Amino acid sequence: MEEIVHPMLAKCGPIIRPEKDIELNDMSALKLVQATEVGVGSSAPDSLVQKDITVLSLNSDIASVKVDSKLLTECLHLIK
Repeated sequence: MEEIVHPMLAKCGPIIRPEKDIELNDMSALKLVQATEVGVGSSAPDSLVQKDITVLSLNSDIASVKVDSKLLTECLHLIK
């Protein structure tokens, strides 16, 4: 994970808990690598993590994609 994630990763998304205000969770490259090392997300059943990927834009070495699963929707910019 550390080799493929840019050190300036800017990942954020809402944390929604019943009867509480929505919080914004931000994740740096370091936090993502640390979470991966301890297996965060690896216990989710396949039925929840199956993903549909849509390429929104492709230009030279950069792609914008949308990743949908039952858990979340992510928009990513990928650089070759």
